[in-house]
Amino acid sequence: MYYQILVNGIILGTVGHPNVRNMHLSLQVEEKPIIFASAVCEENESLYLISWFQHTVSATDIVEFKKVCEAVTPEPIKKYKMRSSTTEN
Repeated sequence: MYYQILVNGIILGTVGHPNVRNMHLSLQVEEKPIIFASAVCEENESLYLISWFQHTVSATDIVEFKKVCEAVTPEPIKKYKMRSSTTEN
């Protein structure tokens, strides 16, 4: 699953992974608003939280995302292996 992220019609980047569990385009609204793209992805039977970019936006900016079939994504700026959890029945 891959998405192209645009701000005011300008391509900010393409994010995604072949084994996405869920993907996030989030807005941090503290001092300066920042959007960031991240996803939980599966690699070699482990889950990873991957973050690709952060970009400052203003209240008047238009942020869009468009699904694309395939893409070359940039190296992540952060990648964390998630702990596995088990539940007992």
